[in-house]
Parts: sequence; C-alpha cells; structure tokens
Amino acid sequence: MSPEARDFIEKLIEKDPKDRLGASEEDAEEVMSHKWFEGMNWKEIEAKNVNPPYVPDPSEDGLNYFDDEFTGEDINTHLKNFSPE
Repeated sequence: MSPEARDFIEKLIEKDPKDRLGASEEDAEEVMSHKWFEGMNWKEIEAKNVNPPYVPDPSEDGLNYFDDEFTGEDINTHLKNFSPE
C-alpha cells in the first residue's frame, strides 16, 4: 500500500469523528484534495468521461469476494441474538 493510501485510510478511520478527513467545513473538498487523489480530474469523473479501473461482473452474486468462513456461516446463529430495539 502506498504511503498516500495508508495516510488516506488512517485519516478516514480516525477515532474522533470531528478529526476525520472530511469532517471540517471543507467537507468533501478536504477528501478530494488529499494527496492520494493527486492528478484526479474530478470534473471528468463527474461528467462520466473516465473509465473505472474495475467493473464488477453483474452476473456474479458478489459473495465470491468474501471468504467461505463468513459466507458459509448459518445466518440464524446471528439473528437469534438480534434485537430490533
């Protein structure tokens, strides 16, 4: 992982919400101006003129990206402990 990506993630998961990246008055501008996004042309992205680096296969159910340890668990085991309150 690049130092810029690591810094970006660390700032997004800052424990104190008011200190997280994007929590200032600059809001999304603060996130968009982070060094990890250097060279990103936001106007081209907004205009949908940029091809994404990865396009998921819509025919897949999406679970193939998760380990069987999680997708093979019995959902009822977790639901019995769930309380709507």
